Amino acid sequence: KHFIHCVTRLLNRELEQLNSVSVSPPGEIVEGSSVTLTCYSLINSTVNYTWFRGTTFLGTTRSYRIYSIRAEDSGEYMCKHGSAFSEYTPLDILCKYVFKMSVTLTCKAHTNPPVMDYIWYKEGESEPVAYGQTYSITSITKEDIAPFYCKAGNRIGHDYARPVPVTCIGEQRYHPNLFHKYIPKASLNLLLHPHPIFIKVAQTGQCGLEGSTTCCEP
Repeated sequence: KHFIHCVTRLLNRELEQLNSVSVSPPGEIVEGSSVTLTCYSLINSTVNYTWFRGTTFLGTTRSYRIYSIRAEDSGEYMCKHGSAFSEYTPLDILCKYVFKMSVTLTCKAHTNPPVMDYIWYKEGESEPVAYGQTYSITSITKEDIAPFYCKAGNRIGHDYARPVPVTCIGEQRYHPNLFHKYIPKASLNLLLHPHPIFIKVAQTGQCGLEGSTTCCEP
């Protein structure tokens, strides 16, 4: 009996490490979706299941459901059944891009004579989207993720800056509590003949008779 009792205690110790947690649905956990964590135990007991995130108590049901999951819900989850604990199950959230932010594009032209006007265009569109040295987009949306370019002109002529896309810092990836934000400022550098060369054709000799309107060769 003593031998059987020892074996039983040994098996119970091993079983204490065999609690497991399943995550449903499997795969990527995207912010805003619902996730269910279910605890599985090999111990036959009527004792309640207990859920923890780190050391924070969450509930006493076998399955723990998170509705409309957020980045703040990321962490390590563990269930307890009787005296048995599961391994920590990491739960990382794939955060969505944060829209409704603002971005300002600035056109810098180094010209002589000075720039008289700036015009902004969205690549692929012929109509201007704005006028002025800066172009601000407020409450940015997916449609605004496109290259923009500026046109600067002075009394000599005009030129275009290369298109600059509105881009994000980083890429979508797993990382707790990380939101991707838009670059607040971007500059487009434009060079419009900073030192223009004026070509003057010098006329030599005399041309025609006095009072004549006939042109001559130089």
